[in-house]
Amino acid sequence: MVTLEQIKAARALLNWNQEELAKASGLSKPAIANIERGTVTPRFETMNAITRALEEAGVEFIEGPGIRLKGQTLQVLVFEGNDAIFRLWNDQLTTLKHGGERLISGVDERTFDFVAGKERFREVLEKFHKHGITSRLLTMEGDTYFVEPISHYRWVPEGLFTQVPYFVYGDKYAIFIAEPKPRIVLIENKAIAESYRKQFNTIWQNATLPTL
Repeated sequence: MVTLEQIKAARALLNWNQEELAKASGLSKPAIANIERGTVTPRFETMNAITRALEEAGVEFIEGPGIRLKGQTLQVLVFEGNDAIFRLWNDQLTTLKHGGERLISGVDERTFDFVAGKERFREVLEKFHKHGITSRLLTMEGDTYFVEPISHYRWVPEGLFTQVPYFVYGDKYAIFIAEPKPRIVLIENKAIAESYRKQFNTIWQNATLPTL
């Protein structure tokens, strides 16, 4: 049986949101959300319906945490546990060691303060600054909890605020799942990264500069 990580990665590969996967598999959006969060144990028939929908859309599941689309194999890297977010940040530092930009959508930085600890989170941000790594962040309208300059943020309406935070940097795309335990699903693929980068920039251009 396919894993939850493979389902999330396959949905990301197709650039589907949860509603689109729900429609294709004949399930409800809340059911998909609960399955991806790991808060329920899906029945065999439910997982089959999801798998079938993704396969009909062109995804092939292969041995290990891999998926294939149009003959291209993707290896999905998963970080789990309390150090998951640090492993993601370290990968960002390695990938963008000569400078670059991180795009972050759906962020509530209180979560990072809670998971990583406020002091360690600030130390990581300082490392990004020293390496010439800049950030742009999409956050929910009305949120004024900023740890970077306010110009790095844009407000989006609640209806456009993604349920699962995602990161785009270099040729990589990652999603962060905080519960029931911290988990990062990381995919390295230029096409996927560019797709989400384009989506991010479209929302950014139509978003609002926050005010205090």
